[in-house]
Amino acid sequence: MKLKAFTLFESTVAVTLITIVLGMSTLIYSNILDSERPVAFYQARQKVDQIFFETKISGSFFSKNFSFEAYDVEQKVDFYKGNKRLYQVDYKVVSAGKELWKESHLVANTQYEEKGN
Repeated sequence: MKLKAFTLFESTVAVTLITIVLGMSTLIYSNILDSERPVAFYQARQKVDQIFFETKISGSFFSKNFSFEAYDVEQKVDFYKGNKRLYQVDYKVVSAGKELWKESHLVANTQYEEKGN
């Protein structure tokens, strides 16, 4: 009667892959802990991406403020240099009274129609 089992080669490959993944995750985690930016920075970047995506999909380009547990996001919407065909969407992220970062996007105004056309 034979028992099915892993070969030595398969076991070695599995252990090697696990070691690589653990090594990379440890390196990434230590870099995050040593960085000058707080964890709120990375959370805020992800949230700003989500807010911008939802704003684009809904088409509601309005200035808004969002408050979260560790940071606040200010979304400012205006026409780009007075051009009503483009929106400029600016985001400013603040945590504990300190500005973490700013980000700007240009978005086409699909609802704009020129007079006389």
